[in-house]
Amino acid sequence: MEHKIYRSKLSWGLAALAAGPLLLALALTINQRAWAATAIVAATLIFMGITYALTFYSITKEHDLVVHGGPFVRRRFPISTIKSIEPARTILAAPAWSLDRLHISFGKYDAVVISPVNKEEFISLLRNINPNIELKVK
Repeated sequence: MEHKIYRSKLSWGLAALAAGPLLLALALTINQRAWAATAIVAATLIFMGITYALTFYSITKEHDLVVHGGPFVRRRFPISTIKSIEPARTILAAPAWSLDRLHISFGKYDAVVISPVNKEEFISLLRNINPNIELKVK
């Protein structure tokens, strides 16, 4: 099996909710010629873009699921330890840019919430590696 990467799904509503106020603030600070404030708001928007670009999930040749949540978060889970996958619509912080999420349980108490594009293909690939993964339906 080759290394496979899944981007985070993007919810335009969630993106608008996060970036909308910043875009408004950017327009206002430019209009007021408040250049220091403009630089801060622009840097925040750039950081959000970088975070989105660096949020993805990879399934490695070694059968690990690696969750990349922006420039600072990187967690590795052996796929053999995945117990269950279920749909989730939580608004809690997660390395996911959509509310169309998956809650993946590992081991005894560990879990991660992600939002891969092509969820069905993603789940199928995980289950090909570990057929014992329980699919929970809400």
